[in-house]
Amino acid sequence: MKICFTTKEKKGLASNIYDHFGSAPYFIIVDDATNDFLEIENGNLHHDHGKCSPLKALLGNKVDVVIVGGIGENAKLRLAHQGVLLYQAEKKTIAENLELFKNGKLTKMSDKDLCQSHDCGDHLHHDHHNHHHGHSIIKNKS
Repeated sequence: MKICFTTKEKKGLASNIYDHFGSAPYFIIVDDATNDFLEIENGNLHHDHGKCSPLKALLGNKVDVVIVGGIGENAKLRLAHQGVLLYQAEKKTIAENLELFKNGKLTKMSDKDLCQSHDCGDHLHHDHHNHHHGHSIIKNKS
């Protein structure tokens, strides 16, 4: 399964989750069976709010799951139309959230988790029970 994470840094699985899908500078796509990952720039970074094209953003890379701090309604609908499942990030790093996902401890995103703007604030769940409300490609093996 290919899992996409949003980030503003290229530090592999140690990267911190970025709060918003559409304005994330980078995506890290992880194969959950091997932990191999691909770091890509957001191919649709500069777009008007509500005009995010996930397929352009991911540079055509197919993913099964997106784990993110926040996402706008249009991007959510476009990903869902492609059969992509969306989960709310709970912890700071990709590695921590990947482990939670593998153990079935992440929550699917709901409409209350949708962003209204690119600077919509901190979406990360800081604990499991308390909710607060380009084109370069580098292939790596963890």
